[in-house]
Amino acid sequence: METPPPLDAPDGTRTAPPALTPLEDADERGGETSPARGFTELAQRSVACIPGSCAAAVTLTDTAGGPLADSPEGTAAAVTHPDVAELVAAQWESEEGPVPSALESGEPVLTGDVRHETRWPRFRAMALQRGLRASATLPYRHEGAVLTLSVYAFRPQSLAGVVEEKGGELAELAEAIVRNRGRGVEEHLGKLRRPR
Repeated sequence: METPPPLDAPDGTRTAPPALTPLEDADERGGETSPARGFTELAQRSVACIPGSCAAAVTLTDTAGGPLADSPEGTAAAVTHPDVAELVAAQWESEEGPVPSALESGEPVLTGDVRHETRWPRFRAMALQRGLRASATLPYRHEGAVLTLSVYAFRPQSLAGVVEEKGGELAELAEAIVRNRGRGVEEHLGKLRRPR
């Protein structure tokens, strides 16, 4: 698989996107793959298919943002960078930010320029500390479970068209990951609905 070109960081340096694992590859457990690996692939592939994005996070919860009742591992998550993991964790702890807002509304949540964001002060501060200037969080709901996909960018307004231009493609990508990966994920999500 061809590697996409590096992304421009805010300081002008170039950063390479995460390496992608082909969907057909199986993990070391003899052909079975875990739900976590599927979520990681979804996050990685989202960064690769959205121009200007630099990182992504995927979460799987119940509709209130809590762990799934029939999921022993609780709230599932995958990120493409450790800084994004901290940003997502802070949203869960404070119950404020794009992910909790998308869970509550069931609608995509866009932040065109984090510098001007007033809804979530903690998210704003943490995102700016990491050089992130834009975000888009898309929720996909199915039978009591919600998969959220959040993408982040270094440049303001660079994710403005994500829902219109990439929402359908991301829903298909999420569905393919779910369909081709761990049976537990498939049982939770089945077919994902596109954002409204």
